[in-house]
Amino acid sequence: MENEYDHETSSLIDREKSSREKSFQFYHELQLLVNIAIPTVIVQFSTFILYPQCASAIGRHLDTDSLGAYSLGSLSGNMTCVSILIGTLSASETLQPRSFGLGKYREVGLLAVRGFIVSLMSLAIPVTIMLTQAENVFDALGQDEEVGMLAAKWIHVYAWSVPPLILFRVTQRWLASQNIVFPCMFGAAIGSFLVHPIILKYAISRYGFYGSGFAIAITQSVQYLLCLAYIYFSGEYIPQTWPGLNLSTMRDALNMKGLQTYLKLSLGGIFALSEWWFWEAICFLSGKFGVIDLCIHTVSYQLIPITFMIPLGVSIGLTVRMGVLLPVDVQGAMKLAAYTMTIVLLIGVLISCMMYRYQDSIVSLFTDDEEVIAGCKIIWFRLCIYNVLLYIFCMSRGILSALGLQWTTAVTMIICLWFIAIPTIIYFCINKGGGFFMMWRILPWTYVFLDIALTFCYVFADWGEIGARIKSESSNEN
Repeated sequence: MENEYDHETSSLIDREKSSREKSFQFYHELQLLVNIAIPTVIVQFSTFILYPQCASAIGRHLDTDSLGAYSLGSLSGNMTCVSILIGTLSASETLQPRSFGLGKYREVGLLAVRGFIVSLMSLAIPVTIMLTQAENVFDALGQDEEVGMLAAKWIHVYAWSVPPLILFRVTQRWLASQNIVFPCMFGAAIGSFLVHPIILKYAISRYGFYGSGFAIAITQSVQYLLCLAYIYFSGEYIPQTWPGLNLSTMRDALNMKGLQTYLKLSLGGIFALSEWWFWEAICFLSGKFGVIDLCIHTVSYQLIPITFMIPLGVSIGLTVRMGVLLPVDVQGAMKLAAYTMTIVLLIGVLISCMMYRYQDSIVSLFTDDEEVIAGCKIIWFRLCIYNVLLYIFCMSRGILSALGLQWTTAVTMIICLWFIAIPTIIYFCINKGGGFFMMWRILPWTYVFLDIALTFCYVFADWGEIGARIKSESSNEN
């Protein structure tokens, strides 16, 4: 049995070395990317769908205050915990594939440990504020007092989901850098579609509103444990990439130079996630135009994250494969980025055409209110255009992440979204009375300029210098 296991491990390493030594082959690289992208899309969708399931259960079984409190609490949790965690681990998405591509397998494991430690550091202050000051923040934002109090208490339950969430996301990136994605897909899918509905039904009937928080925490723990069990029993990882948890590993993971590099990329990655915060801010602004306008926007608010799972999964796969290629084949990395962007753009156009064609059926899934349906008809064409632009944005962000240009992404997005778009929307839509529909005229143009700016960033980046620097830094460390 041990010989068979060692043979499988050697085979994995040999296949990866062989793929690095070959000249760039589009279909070979496309297959490797698809093998990562499709399971990653399933993982992203499975982890996302927990929250709509909870919202549906609360909406069907509890009162409107509970539903409002859940929306407020989950929004706060996602904006603080999830967005900061994903931004932090963008450093792992950049560095782990590079180390794996250079054959530095132990470094892949050290980066996983480092990612876990830095994630704890990044979340310590936001989570503390969320646990101690949430109710005061909700009051300051003018939220209903009862709803704000319920949401603040719900967050205390939700906080138990943060540790397994960190472990799952760290493990996902550690495995993906080795081109291994099935364990996370297995855990996420079973947890979301089999375990969560059962736990959610029991938890809400037993603990009411707060049961939804318990259900999320338990499900995310189950997802991680299932993933871990699959890894343990299948041995589906390269043993050299896991140095074990001991004093030597901790000392090397906390190496000052390595920690500084990781922190720099992580901080840039967090600010590069500001587009997520922008999307949430747009939802908040929609509420200022009235209940009907908020309901119209809610349809897009629920639909867009679902369609976004496709480019998000592909961009994660692209980041991994580019990270492997950059140190050894810069031209291959450039070709892979160009081909993948083209394919995803075509997929985005196809999906937007389907959204436009089946508008009535899609909207009917969310509402039967005539005013809301009429409002959706007004914004729908722009929503479909926005969806295509969002696909381009997601892929551009993935390419820049692979290049290690998180700070370039962050600065570009802050300028385009926060210094230009938000003031423009406030001025024309609120101050000048343009209203909700004017905001949806501005949004697609915002992403046109953002996509152009991000494209300039990676087109004019010195890919050759980046690849050479990765190899040089690796040689110096050795």
